[in-house]
Amino acid sequence: MTAACYVTFSSSTDVSNGGGSDEGVPVVIMSSQTPIAILRLTLLTLSAVAAVFGNVVMILAVATTSSLQTKAVAFIMSLAAADLVSSLLMINYTVYQALSKTPCSLAFFKSIVHPLERIALYCTFLHPGVIAIDRYIAVKHPLHYENNITRKVIGGTIAGLWFSSVCMCVPMFLFA
Repeated sequence: MTAACYVTFSSSTDVSNGGGSDEGVPVVIMSSQTPIAILRLTLLTLSAVAAVFGNVVMILAVATTSSLQTKAVAFIMSLAAADLVSSLLMINYTVYQALSKTPCSLAFFKSIVHPLERIALYCTFLHPGVIAIDRYIAVKHPLHYENNITRKVIGGTIAGLWFSSVCMCVPMFLFA
């Protein structure tokens, strides 16, 4: 799947030695410098820069403009933060893996970066549902929205989103 993993081709049909080559059988190692790999790396880098730039601009715009600091935008800010974390972690590892000539397994990635990436991704997936429910309540019950949906409720909901994301990821890494 990744451009950094080596692929060996051999004309031998005997795979008893793990798919390696026999004596006199040519082995081709696909390098990460193929045109497809370079295009993929370029697109990944551009998408990473766009994701990071867009989320940072969003966070800075809301942080510096008081008219944007509303209850509903708190969910958008949390979504932007989760998306920023996931894009930074995922894209950095993918680019490293595409440029690296080592095998595609890193202990650091598996133990720290991968769980953080999954937590941020799950949190990103949960946010649109919560935003939709918030907007539904605001439209369906506009007179009660200000009294029922307080900053404390929004903060608890955002904390609950992140906590549930952590809870969904813990079994994946404990029992894998």
